[in-house]
Amino acid sequence: AKYINYPVNYSTGLVNITIPLYEIKVGDLSVPIYLTYHSSGLKVREECGWIGLGWTLNAEPSISRSIQGLPDENGYIRNVKDNLNIQYVYTKALLEGTVEETPDEFYYKLLDKSGGFLFHRNNMSSPAEGYRIIPHPYEPVKISCNVSSTGAYAPMNFFSLTDENGVMYEFEEKEYFRGGYEAPTQWKASKIKSSKTNEEITFSYNSGKAKSILSNVDAVNIHDYLEYDNTKVCHDIFTVYMGMYLNGYSSMHEYTQTGIRETIAHEHLIKPSAGIAGSTISKKLNRITFSGGYVLFVTNAEDKLETISVFDNSNNLIRKILFNRSKFSSEFDTYRLDNIHILDKNSTVEKYIFEYNSGVPNRKLTKDIDHWGYYNGANNDIDKTLVPRQMIDVNYNQCRYQIEIGNALREPSVYYTQCGMLKSITYPTGGKTTFTYEGNKYRKSYYSSELVHSGGLRVSSIKDYDSNGDLSLQRYFKYGRNECGGGIARHNVTLEDYMSEQRLVSSSGINRLRTYNSNAIPDLFYSEGSPVVYDFVTEYRTGAGKTVYKYNYDFNHESQQTSPDPMRRVHINRRDSWQWGQLIEQIDYKYENGIYIAVKKKNWDWSQELFKDTKTQAGKIIQITLGNGDFSVSDTYYVSDNIWGGCKRLKKETTVDLF
Repeated sequence: AKYINYPVNYSTGLVNITIPLYEIKVGDLSVPIYLTYHSSGLKVREECGWIGLGWTLNAEPSISRSIQGLPDENGYIRNVKDNLNIQYVYTKALLEGTVEETPDEFYYKLLDKSGGFLFHRNNMSSPAEGYRIIPHPYEPVKISCNVSSTGAYAPMNFFSLTDENGVMYEFEEKEYFRGGYEAPTQWKASKIKSSKTNEEITFSYNSGKAKSILSNVDAVNIHDYLEYDNTKVCHDIFTVYMGMYLNGYSSMHEYTQTGIRETIAHEHLIKPSAGIAGSTISKKLNRITFSGGYVLFVTNAEDKLETISVFDNSNNLIRKILFNRSKFSSEFDTYRLDNIHILDKNSTVEKYIFEYNSGVPNRKLTKDIDHWGYYNGANNDIDKTLVPRQMIDVNYNQCRYQIEIGNALREPSVYYTQCGMLKSITYPTGGKTTFTYEGNKYRKSYYSSELVHSGGLRVSSIKDYDSNGDLSLQRYFKYGRNECGGGIARHNVTLEDYMSEQRLVSSSGINRLRTYNSNAIPDLFYSEGSPVVYDFVTEYRTGAGKTVYKYNYDFNHESQQTSPDPMRRVHINRRDSWQWGQLIEQIDYKYENGIYIAVKKKNWDWSQELFKDTKTQAGKIIQITLGNGDFSVSDTYYVSDNIWGGCKRLKKETTVDLF
C-alpha cells in the first residue's frame, strides 16, 4: 500500500498505530509480531522500554496485574473475615495493611484477543472453600493458577488458559516487583498449543536489567481547630501546625495572613520527592521456536532491541529487522525509534521512518506534572512539594485565617503534552501519514456548554500522502454532542480530591488533621487508559462526506465509589467499564452542493448479562479518629462495594437507507 489507513478508536480519540513485522503460521496457530504506538500522550514517569518511548513490541502472549494493596496470594484469597461483624483484630489488621479485601486486577493478552479477570473468594469467612477465577468481563476462556487459599504461603508461579478455540496457553516466565514486598506482576507465555493439530510454539526469555520505579510521596498535614468565632477580632500573626513530609522531614511554621513569617524548624525540610518506590526486573523475549523455524530477538548494551531475525529449520535467514533509535536529548536517557530496516532473504531493504514533535517529553525527575501524570511545563520547583498549590482555611484561637499550601501547578498543557509525540510515518513505498493531536476536554454536566481541559491527547486529523507528496486522504475529527468538543471524564478532578481529613483527640479537645497528598485519591482513568471518553464523534473525510458515531455512555454513571466527605474519602473501583462504550449508532452523510445529506443509518442493540454467582465484594477501611487511647473499631470508617461480572452481547443490528 502507498499508505496505511489507520483505524481510530473514536470513543477515546486514539489512533490504532501498528507496524507489522512478521507473522508465524503453524497449522491453525498464528503469532503476529508487530509494533504499536500509544497516541494518548507520554507520561513523565513512563518507561522508555526496549523499542522507544511510546512504542510496544507485541509478540508473546502475557498476563499482567495491578496489585491492590497486598498481592492476592498474601491477602485477599487468604483472608478470614466474619461476615456478621468486622472483628477488632481483623479490623486492625485491615487498617495496618496486613490483610486485604480488594482483589487485584488481572489482564491477559492472547493471540487474537485481550481481556481481564479477578480472583473470587467463594466464602470470605473460610479460605478452605477456595476461590474461582472469573473472566471480567465474561469471555469463554478457562483460567487456572497454582496458588492455594489454604496451607503454607505459595506464590503465583504459573497460569494456564484455554480459549474458546481450544488453544492452550502456559504462562510461567515471571516479572517481579520488589519494594515493600516481592511479588510477580507479569507472567509471560512459555508455550501455546493447538488442541486440534497439536502444533506448539514456545517462547524463551532473558532477564533484563533491574529498573527503579519512581514515585511521588509528598504530603502536607494541617493540624488546627474544628471551630471558629466569626465575630472575634483576630490578629494577623498566628500559629498553625503544618507538617510537610518529604523524605521523612516534618516541621512547624508560624504564619501571617500573607504567608510564612518564620520557619521554626528544619530549613532543609523540602527535598526532591521523586523517590524510589521499588524496582522491577523484566523478562526480555529472546527466542520463539515453531515447527517451521525460529525467531531470535537480540538486544544491545543499553538493553534495547537491536534486531529480530527469522530462520527456517535449516538455519537459513528468512527475514531480518533492524531497529535504529536516538535520544530525544543528550541530557536525558530517553530514546525514540527513528527508523526500521526490514531485509528479506535476498537482502532487499524496506524502510519505515518516524518523525516526532519537538521537545523533550520524559524528564524523570521533573515536577512539571499535571493531575494525570503528563508533562505540563509549569516550572514547578524540583526542591519543593508536588502537592497542588492552593489557599485553605485554618482555624486558630477561635479565628479563621487563609494560608497557601503546596507548591505545584498541576493543570494540563496541550502544548507540552504534545512534546515528543509521533508526528509522521514514512512507508517503504514512499507514502506518508501525518498525525495532529489536541488536548482532551470534557463537559461539566450532560447539557453543559462549559468545557474543562483534561490530561492526555486525542487525534485531531490524519493526512495520507502518496509517494509524490500529494495529499490522498485527509480525515479530521470533531468530538462531543453536536460537536461541542467535550466528552465524559472518568472523574471531574478538583483540589478536594487530594485531601483527606481525620479527627485528633487530645487533652485540649477534638481537633482536625487534614492531609493534602501529591496524588488524587480517586482513579482518573478509564480501564483502557483514557481519562475522557466521547459519546459522540464525527469523522470528516475530504471529498467523501462525514460519519457520526454514537456510543453507549451514561454521563451520570460513577464507576467508582468515592465519598465527597473528606473524612470518608475511600476509593473503590467497581470495574464496570465493560458495561459501557459499545457503538450504538452510525449515520453516514454525503457532501453535495455545500450541504451534508444523511444517506445511511446503522443501529446496534446490545443486551447486558449480569452473572450474580460471580459477584465479588471489595472493601477498604480508613482511620477517622486518632489519639483516642486504645484502638477502637468506632474510630474507623469501612466501606464495601460489589464488583459484578457479566458481558454485553449484540442482540440486533439494523441498517436503514435514508437517501
